[in-house]
Amino acid sequence: MRRLWRVLALPGRERYVLLEAIIALTIARALLAALPFKRAMHLIGLRTGIGGNADPGGGKVASEDVMLATVLGRAIHRAARHMPFCAVCLQQAMACAIMLRRRRLV
Repeated sequence: MRRLWRVLALPGRERYVLLEAIIALTIARALLAALPFKRAMHLIGLRTGIGGNADPGGGKVASEDVMLATVLGRAIHRAARHMPFCAVCLQQAMACAIMLRRRRLV
């Protein structure tokens, strides 16, 4: 019950991002459980193999995007600690990719 009050005490934006992280982790878990890895990655819009989605040109990143990615990473880390399943790093990375793609940053 105390955890619920702590979540409700968060500012609205943080509460929303935390809820989104919980949903993204659940989606990542379901995709990895139901589909082969390559198919799951394809569904969330990421490529596998050498190079992946990396930008070989080393393009510049806006500081707002870095701050947003930090907020998303913290929300995913916080949500992963309290999920009813063990949200391993692969699921966390996929959840982050889902959240970043929603914002058109990946």
